[in-house]
Amino acid sequence: MARFMFTYKGAGKPDSPEEGQRLMKAWQAWVESVSDRVVIASTPLGPAKRVGKDSIEDLTESVVTNGFTALTAENLEEALQLAQSCPHTEIGQIDVREMFEMPAQIS
Repeated sequence: MARFMFTYKGAGKPDSPEEGQRLMKAWQAWVESVSDRVVIASTPLGPAKRVGKDSIEDLTESVVTNGFTALTAENLEEALQLAQSCPHTEIGQIDVREMFEMPAQIS
């Protein structure tokens, strides 16, 4: 199976506490439904810095990256279907990228 990273972007705050509870329950149900595929569990992200050879600066994004999950799927099409079934799509977007293997040691 291939590995994919789902990057969660652009999440706004729910309109009400009830909506927040509904989304959290939907999120928990989705996580349970993909639990056998998870490589790295859902991980929220804080503010970012951009690091260059000679600089460090605040990362300003037009659409904020909120977190990520790494999971397995048969192929890109299946990964896209899994992403579309995620409740994050109700409040933001999900970028899907395949994760490629790197050699453990470079000679």
